[in-house]
Amino acid sequence: MKLKSVLFILCSSFSSYLCLAQTDSADFTFSINFQPSFHNSSHLMLSRKHLDNYAELIVNDDDWVSNNIDARSVTELYNFLLAYNYQIKGSIDTVAVSKRFHNGDSTLVYTVSAGTDGITTKGLFVQGNKSHAFEFWSPKKGSEDLMLVNLVFKILEKSFTTEKATSYIAQVKTYYQ
Repeated sequence: MKLKSVLFILCSSFSSYLCLAQTDSADFTFSINFQPSFHNSSHLMLSRKHLDNYAELIVNDDDWVSNNIDARSVTELYNFLLAYNYQIKGSIDTVAVSKRFHNGDSTLVYTVSAGTDGITTKGLFVQGNKSHAFEFWSPKKGSEDLMLVNLVFKILEKSFTTEKATSYIAQVKTYYQ
């Protein structure tokens, strides 16, 4: 009888140790860089570990940290990131493809659009041992990329409330309207 009790306690302790050593499946790190044409670039790092949220926004020499992050907004962003279509797209977009024929040969002709006045957005979502990178240029209205940015701004506007931070966030946000 004593042996069974000792084994039960050992198994329970080992099981508890394993549970504490594991990370929550919803733990993640998300970073995004905003690189506007005519304003300073910035870097936002947002992380959630054991349901505690942390954010840091860096613009030049300014480094703002916030632990006062709306958990619902972070969960909304997290759920969006799980389904997001991660792609690397630069400031040159293919807007049309056509096939041309000449002397019996066919050639694909790509029509491209290049941007110079807008914003490059780059980011990385890391969860466990998986990472997903993305990059896009001035997203179109209604696009998945713009939805992502709007979720990020929802968190930024609630988390960073100093006058200097809100001014910068408002300036960068104009690139997405």
